[in-house]
Amino acid sequence: KRLCVRWLDELIIALWHDLQAYMEWKAQDAELVRSRGNSLAGLVLGLAPPGHDPATPVPPPNMGGLQQLPPGDWMRRGLLAERLFHDAEALLAYRCCARAGGFNLVALTATMRLAAHAGDAQLALQAACAVLAWHESRHSAQLAAPRPRAMSWSGPVAVGCCVAHLVAQLGTDAVADMVGKMDADTINAATSPGKGKAGAGLPAVTPAVVTSVQQTLDNLLTITRSPNW
Repeated sequence: KRLCVRWLDELIIALWHDLQAYMEWKAQDAELVRSRGNSLAGLVLGLAPPGHDPATPVPPPNMGGLQQLPPGDWMRRGLLAERLFHDAEALLAYRCCARAGGFNLVALTATMRLAAHAGDAQLALQAACAVLAWHESRHSAQLAAPRPRAMSWSGPVAVGCCVAHLVAQLGTDAVADMVGKMDADTINAATSPGKGKAGAGLPAVTPAVVTSVQQTLDNLLTITRSPNW
């Protein structure tokens, strides 16, 4: 009984600290919405402010004099929001983390996973392509080797789970069509949004890497067409 009481005390204290940090974050965002019309994540990502009319263009973000958060702070916000099951806010925080620090494998993997569960197939596939491009760039010597369309999957497990989730939501043909439209510019933009070039840690994506990424995703989509899938 003494062990259970101690464990429960630590759990409640940890939850209290998480809730305290989350409420401070939301208070800061509420102040920004009053003063600048959008939350910090919305300003960084250039999203439409709350209550914006979709028929009108999104106004440029008012970032003048606003202190930027470093990537580590955005990562902590993303992890905090996920622990409290605020997946939409976690997704925005991870996207801001990737934007603030260039290429960030952890942030892109989390973006891919949460976007897939939220039904944002385009964002999920962009992040998946970026993760695969990083994976392929670290094994560039293998790009020249032929890849048979085997009923196997050797890429990152997180990418496989993401694509499988999208296939379950949208169907194989719809996902395959979106994969076929991915190119080097799309992947580079996903790795370092808004900068137009590959982020730190990922060389500029070449056509060979794009082809390899598409072949890898095609192999996974072939698996999903199997009657036993």
